[in-house]
Amino acid sequence: MKTAADRIDSNILMKHEGNISIELKNRLDDLKKLNQALEKLADKLGLAPKCKCETNLVLEELFTNIINHGFTDNSDHDIDISVRIEGDELIIRIQDDGVPFNPMEAQEPDLSRPIDKREIGGLGIYFALHFADNIDYKRQGNKNILTIRKAINRDLETSPQSLPVRPVEKGAPRLKHRKKRTTDGNK
Repeated sequence: MKTAADRIDSNILMKHEGNISIELKNRLDDLKKLNQALEKLADKLGLAPKCKCETNLVLEELFTNIINHGFTDNSDHDIDISVRIEGDELIIRIQDDGVPFNPMEAQEPDLSRPIDKREIGGLGIYFALHFADNIDYKRQGNKNILTIRKAINRDLETSPQSLPVRPVEKGAPRLKHRKKRTTDGNK
């Protein structure tokens, strides 16, 4: 019997460079498949570690929210996730047949209260909304469809597919490098 890790490549359809589509079930163990697919794509695109981490956080929080709150039965349900490149953005689409839920209408957690006095829940959606550049929700038929936009930040030092460097024209002004300040304020 194949494990989830063995099946990952058969469940991910790499359409062409920078695009993936993955069909998951409403099971927390499928989170590993999602993380592996995103890791593969991020490495292929040369995403900067911060961009990769933020994108992973957004997807992980939304996916687990769908699993934990989206279904009223114990049946298996499909959660379809696709990621494509459009210009300098990742366009992520999550589709499920769970109960209608628009994350932009979720109540924001009260971050001013001490942690032991806060109500449980709401931080995952808060983080997803914070780290995504844009989230759009629509209900189409019996499907929730989330479209998330995230600016691509590439790791220009290590990416084999880094953005092309435009040659500096003769006589053009050059940027001066600023010295970084240390935490104690010295240059």
